[in-house]
Amino acid sequence: MLTIERIMAENKMMDFDALQENQDMAQSMKFARDCAFFGIASGMKKESKKSPFHSSEEIAEAISSFEELQPAIDGFTQSVTGFFQPKGAAKAKK
Repeated sequence: MLTIERIMAENKMMDFDALQENQDMAQSMKFARDCAFFGIASGMKKESKKSPFHSSEEIAEAISSFEELQPAIDGFTQSVTGFFQPKGAAKAKK
């Protein structure tokens, strides 16, 4: 939950409708690198490890293609969907 909150706050998103709005390229790139940064930080914390990145700007310097950020965007989307899905809905799909 905290990772979702941080990504939304960093990108000044009041709700998820903001994802559907046409953002300019710079906003899209910032959102993608924030998804990567906060996702990596969260995953590393769960493993009791320190993240190799201190900011999303550091990730921007390490990325050579927007395509490299797609897994982070997909992870954010899946996390939001899973977080807000009623608990019984996941079991009903199986």
